[in-house]
Amino acid sequence: MFTFIATLSISALSIFGFGATTSVPAKNVNGCVIKANAQCKKANLNGASLAKANLTKANLRSAKLRNANLAGADLSRADLTGADLTGANLTGANLRGAKLTNAILKTSKLGKANLTGASASKADFTNASGIKANLSYINLNGATLVNTNLASAKLDSSYLFQANLTNANLSSITAMYSNMTSANLTNANLTNATIDYAFMLGAITTGSVQTGAIFTGTQMSNGTIQK
Repeated sequence: MFTFIATLSISALSIFGFGATTSVPAKNVNGCVIKANAQCKKANLNGASLAKANLTKANLRSAKLRNANLAGADLSRADLTGADLTGANLTGANLRGAKLTNAILKTSKLGKANLTGASASKADFTNASGIKANLSYINLNGATLVNTNLASAKLDSSYLFQANLTNANLSSITAMYSNMTSANLTNANLTNATIDYAFMLGAITTGSVQTGAIFTGTQMSNGTIQK
């Protein structure tokens, strides 16, 4: 009887509008409505607080996101072509399948971010930090990753054709079946890296540290296959 009365009371309150849930309006930053499928091309979001925001499939082409906080945000399949993400916090963000072609991510924080299948050709990751990030199947052809810290990151089946990884920290990465053809790995740290069955023809490895690195089945710059 008590349960019935309580249920009836709650229903009655809902009918008269008491205790009813109200929808929270989407956040608006300089005219950009923060939501899935947002249309924010060239938007100025510099320094915006967008942690855990849902920006799935958002159009952020050429957007300004310098020093924006996007930690834990969902940017899966978002279009960030040409966007400026210098200094942005993307820690733990979901960038799966995102478009980052020609994007600027200098000094950005990408620790534990998911960039699986992202397209980031010719993007600039200079001095960025992506410790334990997942970059499997990413397209980084022609990208700049000078001084980038990718320690313990996953780069399996990634594309790094002609990528510049000078002085990059690639210690303990896994990059099985990756394509590093003609990549520049000058002075890169490859300590304990696992780069099995990869393509490194024409890659420059001058001064790189390879202590404990594994290259089983990998085609190296001199045309030989490591065993």
